[in-house]
Amino acid sequence: GGFCADLFGYRASFLISAVSLVISFLITLLFVREDFQPPPRPAASAPLRLSAARAAILPLLPVVWLIALVGFARYLAVPLYPLLVQEIALPYLGLATQTGMVNAAAGVAVVLAGIVFGRLADRGTLTRLGAACALAAGTFTAGLAAARSIAALVPLRMAADFSYGGLDP
Repeated sequence: GGFCADLFGYRASFLISAVSLVISFLITLLFVREDFQPPPRPAASAPLRLSAARAAILPLLPVVWLIALVGFARYLAVPLYPLLVQEIALPYLGLATQTGMVNAAAGVAVVLAGIVFGRLADRGTLTRLGAACALAAGTFTAGLAAARSIAALVPLRMAADFSYGGLDP
């Protein structure tokens, strides 16, 4: 996207994105078939009392707070990346291209993390995996603040987002 924006302008970049999305929608609509059978409904049971609902929900609150905290930490700096790239940009490469490289690196890292950490999560070591990934994500994210070149920013962003990907399972 950044490369297209530098080459053709932002309007053309949005148009190319829109056409790509419409094509992917049409491919999905025309060629993906789903044979979904809803599961049978269980027999009606007694109404859930408020105290029983509270007892079922209370243990989940720390998990909800943890998910919210991770999401906040993960996306807090995202709007600031273009400003950081603007500060440290290479003079011979377009600004949008460099910002796109940083964001593309994060996207590749998240895809790889899904593959790697999905397999590790299947082994059942979620607590250690989560702790290690949280520590790594925090370390790499702190390192992003010290990045003073695109060559340092891209691998640090990749490593940070790869580590964040380990927190998803």
